[in-house]
Amino acid sequence: MKVRIKFAKLGSLRYIGHLDFMRAVQKVIRRSEVKAAFTKGYSPHLILSFAAPLGVGLEGTGEYLDLELAYRDPFPLDKQDLQRLETIGLSNEELPDPPHMEEICAMLNREAPEGILFTACRRVSENKSKAMAQVAKADYTVFIGDGFLPETDLHGILHDFMEKETVVVHKVSKKTESDVDIRPMIYEMSADPELPSEAFCVVRARTETERQISEEAVRRIREAGCRRSIFMSLRTGSASNLKPETVFQAVCSEIGVEYDPFAIRIVRHELYAEDGRTLLMLGSRF
Repeated sequence: MKVRIKFAKLGSLRYIGHLDFMRAVQKVIRRSEVKAAFTKGYSPHLILSFAAPLGVGLEGTGEYLDLELAYRDPFPLDKQDLQRLETIGLSNEELPDPPHMEEICAMLNREAPEGILFTACRRVSENKSKAMAQVAKADYTVFIGDGFLPETDLHGILHDFMEKETVVVHKVSKKTESDVDIRPMIYEMSADPELPSEAFCVVRARTETERQISEEAVRRIREAGCRRSIFMSLRTGSASNLKPETVFQAVCSEIGVEYDPFAIRIVRHELYAEDGRTLLMLGSRF
């Protein structure tokens, strides 16, 4: 049975790179009472994939992973589903009944270290593509240090920035350098209210658990001296991907201020998938 699990990566874990974080999650799954499925062969491993891994330095309250579990799927399986189970040596009829989805999160949370919190779990069709392949957009909140841009009118700056038809930045990769117009990849930008309870990542929380996690994250960041913030909704995915740091650097360039990467804290609080001409939360793609 394939499930999609929503989780949060918070606090000091933002300094952990994706490969080390993935190993930590694998250890949590192995130590928990969750019956996970493994590949066949001499070196069996978990059938696990992450959606749009976070960069170093970023926190996330709405992250996703896909995991194959060794439980009986309660829904009818087609030929392709059965063949997929056969390739990893499983038979749906011989597997135990699955626990409640909330219990799966509880079992994982009992073994999770501080900074990792599993918040939701849903069964996903075997034939659905991996979460990583579905991601098309992400919502971020960029928290700004109190000593950076102290006298600026964020509302006016962002209004003028979004009125521009083109915003060209110079991007450097391992192999190439190029000038890229990032304006089409920016869906929305706006200044966040100063009150913690009105932060965008709190207002847009879908459940009470997510709201509590977001409120705690916002409170901690603002107490650390980042009381102003900017909400960004950006293009994300394997085809085209825009980092919030790149956008904030472009904003600083437009107003003639030198960009300081240590003056901001970033939280990603939701991922979206394309569904025709609309975008839906990745958690609804089951």
